[in-house]
Amino acid sequence: MNIGQFLYYLVRYANVWCLLAIVECLFVIISTRENHIGSRGVKSAVYRTGSLIIFAAVADMVTDYAYGIASLRQLVFLGYTIVYTIPMIVPIVYSSAIDPTFLKSHFGRVVLVIAAMYVISMLTNFKHGLYFYVDAGAEYIQGSVWYIRPVLLAVNYFAIFAEIIKKKYILSMGEIKTVNHLLTLFIVGVIYTDIFYTGEIIELIMASGFSFITSMFNNLELKTDQVTGLANRAVYTQDAFKCKDFKGLVVVSIDINDLKKINDKDGHAIGDAYLRASALTYNRHLGQYGKLYRIGGDEFVFLGADSEAVSRELELLQAQKKTDAEFGDFPLSVAYGLVEKEKEETVFDAVNRADTLMYKCKRRMKNPYGNIMIHLSDGEEEKTEEE
Repeated sequence: MNIGQFLYYLVRYANVWCLLAIVECLFVIISTRENHIGSRGVKSAVYRTGSLIIFAAVADMVTDYAYGIASLRQLVFLGYTIVYTIPMIVPIVYSSAIDPTFLKSHFGRVVLVIAAMYVISMLTNFKHGLYFYVDAGAEYIQGSVWYIRPVLLAVNYFAIFAEIIKKKYILSMGEIKTVNHLLTLFIVGVIYTDIFYTGEIIELIMASGFSFITSMFNNLELKTDQVTGLANRAVYTQDAFKCKDFKGLVVVSIDINDLKKINDKDGHAIGDAYLRASALTYNRHLGQYGKLYRIGGDEFVFLGADSEAVSRELELLQAQKKTDAEFGDFPLSVAYGLVEKEKEETVFDAVNRADTLMYKCKRRMKNPYGNIMIHLSDGEEEKTEEE
């Protein structure tokens, strides 16, 4: 066989699904590399996972070329083993890059054990042949429990990505439901397509899922404040327009005290930790009634419903001397103003009114590291609560 015949053979019998998967992965990798505002975690996940999928696609193409050649039976078996093993490794690699602490958590360890058991069972498949085996003619024969494989993959994919999103990002219940619906649709599609095509287009499925998941994480990163994990100013602006006709909208302007002093005294790393602990403490108490946004510096805005409940939670927070222990050991010192949006005004106008109350409150604050808290609600007199 001369070079021309060899090249013709490569092109003639190339697996088009694998080629499409390679192109898709390269496109995502290049796009991610050129995205200068993407997070380091997402970029690392893309590079590692994309390389794995490309490796699987190349292995699948080599397997196709060797298929049916008896003398290459072992190569065919190795190729299928690689193709069916890598899909279980992909979500582990992706998640560990997005959140390095994930695999150290209890849930992460459970997922890792399941993945390890699957990989070991696949690597020892040449002995039991439960998933597949290759006959003397180097042809693929489906095993008796082959259908368990895509189901295991789907469960692991959903569990890993749903947990990562829940752990890393602060989302509203509506956003969580949307993400879960998208993941469910994607996983159902993976199971159906993989079973229907008996694994023939598994790399294309992975590449498509890889692109989808990367887009979702990039979108979440763009909407998330990197210090506190809360929704950022861009999301606040979008939601403010969406809430323009919301009746009884509660607007709270929040300012965390003494951030500059802590930054100057202890450094910006401690200042960021203080800011995050304070913000997450407030979000934990207010989150069930609406959404908290970081709009810049030490300033936050809350948009929600149920003025009485929100006011009650804020009163409880006034009496709290420290941030919630799970977020850090810091003093809790905050000034705020609360209003209800009037029918004629925009959300931004209501925020301006809340700001006025918050700044009046801030001017009356004493003992910046203590728990002397002042709050102002629309139509109320200034009140101080002092130990």
